[in-house]
Amino acid sequence: QCARWLEVLDLVFGFELLFTPWEGEPLRAAIDRAVTLERVAWVMSNHDFDRLATRVGPENLRAAAVLLLTLPGAAFVYQGDEIGQPNGPGADPPYDRAGRDGLRHPLAWDTTPNGGFTTGTPWLAVLDPAKRNVESQRGDEASLLALYRRLLELRGRLGAGFRFLDVEPGVLAYERGDHVVAVNTTAEQRKAPEGVPLLKTHEGPELPPHAAQIVKK
Repeated sequence: QCARWLEVLDLVFGFELLFTPWEGEPLRAAIDRAVTLERVAWVMSNHDFDRLATRVGPENLRAAAVLLLTLPGAAFVYQGDEIGQPNGPGADPPYDRAGRDGLRHPLAWDTTPNGGFTTGTPWLAVLDPAKRNVESQRGDEASLLALYRRLLELRGRLGAGFRFLDVEPGVLAYERGDHVVAVNTTAEQRKAPEGVPLLKTHEGPELPPHAAQIVKK
């Protein structure tokens, strides 16, 4: 379906990841179909569908970030996903007739009641700014925000090309140049990829549950 749009557009959204369950084989199939187009803009969450933290669960957020930011092409991060913001309660009465208010709460920048988003009264409340905000995560090297920053710095060095590797069930593994990315979508330990580790989402032997790794061959 996307191919005809690429005749007139530089990029098209690859919504496959947005509608695919967090399971190894379905994700591989979705990526395999889209990656051949070469000019795909990957997206895993947006203002119309469940936020990433709600859709894949907080335990998979770090691995999902690795997947999104190591695929070839453009990647879109929905504001708030980089600090793990889930869906919110929305508004009563709702602003959006389609019921999407819960997906559109603003990002918390700091710990103030409105999260540094506004000095006025926002249409939709900022969610738990004392618990989850940019300011707190900015100074924490173990935070989700810090992981996003490391991935953004690393993705430009991954190299050209893309090739899936055949590995254990529930693991997505692929080559990007002389790097290998492995994403464990399961709750079980899997074998780690061979190479020099450059990034790990979880410490532990091999490839822990819900974890991802990037190694250099």
